[in-house]
Amino acid sequence: MHHLSCLYSACCPSCFRWITGSWAARIWLVFAAAPVCAPSRSAIITGIMPTTLGSLPMRCKATPPPHVVGFPTRLRNAGYWCTNNAKTDYNLDHSFQPGWHESGRTAHWRTRPDSTQPFFAVFNLHVTHESMLFGDKPVAATRGLPDAARRTAADIRVPPYYPDTPGIRLALAQRLELAAVLDTDVGRILDELAADGLVDDTIVFFWGDHGEGIPHGKRALTEHGLREAVRIAAAHWLLKAGATSSADALATLTAETRADDADLLLAALVAIDDVGDAG
Repeated sequence: MHHLSCLYSACCPSCFRWITGSWAARIWLVFAAAPVCAPSRSAIITGIMPTTLGSLPMRCKATPPPHVVGFPTRLRNAGYWCTNNAKTDYNLDHSFQPGWHESGRTAHWRTRPDSTQPFFAVFNLHVTHESMLFGDKPVAATRGLPDAARRTAADIRVPPYYPDTPGIRLALAQRLELAAVLDTDVGRILDELAADGLVDDTIVFFWGDHGEGIPHGKRALTEHGLREAVRIAAAHWLLKAGATSSADALATLTAETRADDADLLLAALVAIDDVGDAG
């Protein structure tokens, strides 16, 4: 729980505000199907492990069997409006059909033709991706942060698996600041749910597609690279504890959204890139 758990302390008190108040949340012990995004995302979208699907090698663009489609197809068939904003990166070739009504930077539940239609909306938030530590990106991304969310190299407790150097301290401090920006981005989406009067009818999934998004985490077949950030919030939902895999998303989502039931729930999923939740 290296980066996210600290956000519940005085270290960054503004972060993850959505877990408090009327939003019930529970931490699951969840492990990714792979310690890097594309192979893991192939498992998330299909419910099939990449070792079975042939999608484990990064950027291999595996060809799935014709009967393998994205689980949004099942939700669409059950009457859901399904949108993805905006990352795909499923490590599968062009023959694969994920099943979105809309996929792009403007995709949103608000685009559904009938405001009473149940929806499944994915938002991929990029601010904590490892690439955001490159060059001037962290400075630009955190420009609007309040002073209370700022971190310096001196504030950092360096884990024993990293060398205690100025560069490492700076990178870890920037990661915490980027996580604070992430909180604002998540909060903006939840504020839109509230503005639309959908809070009590919506299940929110917040997760990463693998473990920590920097070296020793990303691409490492260890708990640090595999253990994911997962938070689930719902007004009337009993969550079960236990270890699971992100490949279980298909079964979980289709069951909890009653995809085979005419009495459909509203559902939204918030997905993020490279936010670590491992210790």
